Amino acid sequence: MSTRARRFAKQRGGVAIVEFTLVLGVLLLLFAGLVEMANFWWQFRAATNCVTDAARYLARSYDPAQGASALAISYADDIAACQAPPVSGNASTPMRGVSNVAAQIVYDSGPALRYGGTSVSAIVSANFTYKGVGLLRLLFPSGVVSVSISHKERGGMGS
Repeated sequence: MSTRARRFAKQRGGVAIVEFTLVLGVLLLLFAGLVEMANFWWQFRAATNCVTDAARYLARSYDPAQGASALAISYADDIAACQAPPVSGNASTPMRGVSNVAAQIVYDSGPALRYGGTSVSAIVSANFTYKGVGLLRLLFPSGVVSVSISHKERGGMGS
């Protein structure tokens, strides 16, 4: 080994910066993954809360004498899509990623009901599609995560 090569092998001056650059890439990847998952979780919880609120609204607005009104179901669809029901014709834009919203009234009857009769439940379901910031494209080829959300809320007693 030449003198120059031995001198180069003994020097330890740049070891810290080389180790830092090796670890920095991993830390940045972990941080980006944390930000991506936090963004997904926040949007998913917002969509889930909208679907839950829509089912609660539909179950509470049901009138046994008149049945389910088309307007109440339409408002429940708007709430599930995370948009406010239209006020004087001005509809707000739905939350990005919420689609295929379906709201319905279901009549439950049978011996499980305490006082007999018929119970009313509102079922609202929607699809939530999350198109990631970019890190998800490493895990999923399409970079898209699609989740189905459904909520059943029990309403009042029918006749």
